[in-house]
Amino acid sequence: MMERSRSNLTVLDEVRLQQERLQQFAEHKGPYSTFEDWREVGSTDNPAFAGVWVNYDQAVVAERAAFWKDSAGMVILRGIIKTGTGTIFTLPVGFRPLGTRRFAVIGNGAFARIDISDLGVVAIAVGSGTTHLTLDGIAFRAEH
Repeated sequence: MMERSRSNLTVLDEVRLQQERLQQFAEHKGPYSTFEDWREVGSTDNPAFAGVWVNYDQAVVAERAAFWKDSAGMVILRGIIKTGTGTIFTLPVGFRPLGTRRFAVIGNGAFARIDISDLGVVAIAVGSGTTHLTLDGIAFRAEH
């Protein structure tokens, strides 16, 4: 990682630094490690996609729909999905919020909203995800 002071960083250096941090985050290295691995939606022993939802690009690991919980109990979602409506998948017990949480995301290049209920149901409530819907940026404290 670059060791220069932040005041001397160029825009390109900042971008590279952010890319390194994101890579560490995706690989659970450095300060971004957790006690648990990503749980990919649709993989063995993990929740299945509901309806016709699928990963946008199954070949790119960082874009597959997944979730994990850090040591502080924060649940983080990631990935890009497509082709569905309504319920996307259901989070297991231990990864659910206390009440319904609402998150602004991007779907088909426009505003969309994903709701996560206290039953763990992750669903698109506003907008569309027919060509793509991002789960990146969704984070909340697991209450049960």
